[in-house]
Amino acid sequence: MASVPSTSWLETRAILDASDVERLEHARALVRAMDIEEKLPFLHQHSPGVERLGIGPFSTGTEALHGVAWRGPAVTYPQPVGLAATWDADLLEAVGEQIAREVRVHHGHEQPASLNVWAPVVNPLRHPLWGRNEEGLSEDPLLNARLGSAIARGLRGAGPVWATVPTLKHFLGYSHEVDRAATSSELSPRVLHEYELPGFEEALASGAAGAVMLSYNFANGVPAHLSPLVNDHLRHLVGDPDLLFVVSDAGAPTNLFSIQGACADLTEAVAAMLRAGVDSFTDHDRDSGPTIRAARAALEASLIQERHIDQAVVRQLVLRARTGELPMSPSAASTAPNSPSADRPAYTFDREAATALSEQVAARAAVLLKHDNAALPARSGSTIAVLGYLGGTVLQDWYSGDLVDPVPLDVALAAEHDGPVRSAACLDVIQLLVDGAPLTRTSADGLRLSERPSDVPRLPDARAGSIDPVNLEVLDHGHGVLSLRELRTGLWLAPDGYGYVRASSERIGGWSVQETFRALRGPDGQTRLQHVASGCWVRSDDARRNSPVVLTEIPQSGSLRRMRRVSLDAGGL
Repeated sequence: MASVPSTSWLETRAILDASDVERLEHARALVRAMDIEEKLPFLHQHSPGVERLGIGPFSTGTEALHGVAWRGPAVTYPQPVGLAATWDADLLEAVGEQIAREVRVHHGHEQPASLNVWAPVVNPLRHPLWGRNEEGLSEDPLLNARLGSAIARGLRGAGPVWATVPTLKHFLGYSHEVDRAATSSELSPRVLHEYELPGFEEALASGAAGAVMLSYNFANGVPAHLSPLVNDHLRHLVGDPDLLFVVSDAGAPTNLFSIQGACADLTEAVAAMLRAGVDSFTDHDRDSGPTIRAARAALEASLIQERHIDQAVVRQLVLRARTGELPMSPSAASTAPNSPSADRPAYTFDREAATALSEQVAARAAVLLKHDNAALPARSGSTIAVLGYLGGTVLQDWYSGDLVDPVPLDVALAAEHDGPVRSAACLDVIQLLVDGAPLTRTSADGLRLSERPSDVPRLPDARAGSIDPVNLEVLDHGHGVLSLRELRTGLWLAPDGYGYVRASSERIGGWSVQETFRALRGPDGQTRLQHVASGCWVRSDDARRNSPVVLTEIPQSGSLRRMRRVSLDAGGL
C-alpha cells in the first residue's frame, strides 16, 4: 500500500490573539452603526468610507509582486521565480519587509497606495508553458508554501500593527492564460490537498497573510469566484472567519454572466459571490455604481440577506484596523491620517539598503547550469564576450516599478572585470522595401495596420524630408513571433492610436503587447507580416496603389553578398 505523504509541514494553526479580538469587536460595532446605504459602497474596490464614523476612503490592491509597481520609480527585485532560486526563506522575508516599507512611503503620498498589497503569488508552477510562471515561486508544493509564507511574513511585518496585509493569489487552480475565464482546472482530491492548497494554507494558518484573491478560471467545473472552499476551508484556517478578506480579480464579477454563464446578470453574480464569501468586487474600474446597484437589487430580491453585506464590510474594516488605518480609539481618530500613533507606528525606508538587498538577491538567484573548462572565475586580464540581446538589456514585466538605476549584464561585467568586455546583440538587421525601394524616414510614416478608419488624418512626421533608409533589428521570440527595433533610435515598432506603425516603444510589454508581429509565409511564397495583438496586417498606405512591403536582410559586413528578399503582402485582411 502506497504511503500517504505527511502533512506535518503545516506546523502552525492561526490563533485568535487579543489585538484581533479587539479589531473584530470594533469593526462589528461600526457596521451595526451603519445603515444599508452606508454599507453598500464598501463592497466595491474603491469605497468612500463613512465620515460621521471616522472611516475614510479606501481602495484595495497595491501591486507589489517583486517591488512596488505602477507608482513610478521604485526598487525592483528579481521576479519571484528568481527569488525562489535562492532557496532562502530568510532572504525572501527581508525582501518582503523592504517592499512593505516602500509601500508605506507611497501610502503617505497625495494619491495613497493601498496597504492591502496583492502579493505574493502562491500558485504552484504546474506547467512550464504557463505564460505567468515568472510570477510564481516553485513547482514543489513544500518549497512554494515555505517561500510564499516568507514573503508574506515580510510584507506583514513583525509588530502587532501590520505593515501591509498580503493577499495570496490566485485561488484556485490558476495556471493557464488562454481562455482563462472559460476553462476548468480539474483537480483530484489528492492534487487539490497535496499540491494546490499548501501555498495558501501555510501563509494563512501561520498568520502571515490576511487576504486572498480569487482566480478567473473554473475549478472542477465551478467558477473559482464561487468556490465553496473559500468558506468551507480557507476561513477555517484563520482564527476567526472574519479575519480573512477575499477580493475578486479584475472584471471577474462581470465574467460570471458574460463569459462563464454561471449567472443571468450582475445582480445574480454579486449575490452568488457574496454568498460564496467574496468581500470586495474589483469591477468597472473606479465606477462603483454597477456593483452597488446590483447588491441593492439582490437584497431587494432576497437573493442575499443583509448579513452577507455586513460580513463583507466587517472583513474590510478588520483589514484596515490591522494596518492602523482604521482608528481604534477617539484619540487615534483625531490624529492626522499619516501621523505616527499607537495604531500607526512610524516606518522608515532606506532606498540604498533596499537597492543593496536587490543586488544581493539577484546574485543569489543566479543558477549555473553548466561549468566546463574551468571558465569561472574569469582570469585576470582575459577578454569576456557577452553575446545576445539579453546581455545588454534589463527587462521589465507587468509588475515592475519604473527602474531606478538599471544596469545590464555587460555594463556590470565591465565595471567589475579588469580585462576587456565586448558585447553584441547578435540580431539580424533588415530593411522594409516598397516597390523595391527601401522604406525611408518619410515613407515609413505611411506604414499602417489595415483596419485604420479612413477618416483619421495622417500624422506629420517630425523628420519629414529625411531620405535615410530605416534599418531594423529583428528580435525573434520563437514560434514565428518577432519584434522590430529601429537601429538608430533603439525604439520598437508598434501601432499608434491611429493605426500607424511607428518606432515609438521603449520596451516590449504591457497588458496587451503591441510590439510583436508574426511572419507568415503563404503558398504564393509571400510572407505576410501580421500584428499579433490586433490580428491586422502591415501594409503601405499609398493613395495610388497598395504597394507591397519587402523584407530585406542587410549584411552586417561590407561584403557584397546577395541580399535575401521576402515579399510582404500589402493587401491587408
